[in-house]
Amino acid sequence: MKNKLKRFPIPCSRKYDYTGGSEPVLKGYEAVNTLSVRTRNLDTIGSIYDAAFANGANRSDSLQFFLSDQQKWINQALDLAAKQALEKAEAISLSYRLNLNRTPVKITEESRGFSPLSKELSLGAQSSGQTPIFARQIEVTAELEVVFSYQ
Repeated sequence: MKNKLKRFPIPCSRKYDYTGGSEPVLKGYEAVNTLSVRTRNLDTIGSIYDAAFANGANRSDSLQFFLSDQQKWINQALDLAAKQALEKAEAISLSYRLNLNRTPVKITEESRGFSPLSKELSLGAQSSGQTPIFARQIEVTAELEVVFSYQ
């Protein structure tokens, strides 16, 4: 049995000209394909972007970056949030001269996750000829509501 190449229809939308008269005139069709590339080498992103345009891409809607091991960083942020909650509870107990029960009565996670790594894309050419892409910092946040009891 031979393997057959399966062809899937490309989603297209009709494009109309509304300027002529009362009835719109069909000008043609627009097909949109989405390209998703995964890389761990951030230094090659400009070259990958350039290669896509050199091979027929003519529009870029967004350039997005995500953490490959996001749960590790979310857990680290949660750990830090829990430590900060305990430090604040201890400060309150000292201010009011109360005994703090260090075991929380209630913990609620207000999950915020992470903000995808954003990049600024400049279409100017560098000496290397590669489209420059400038990194910003990624931010992972965790928010906890922690209820302690005092005596």
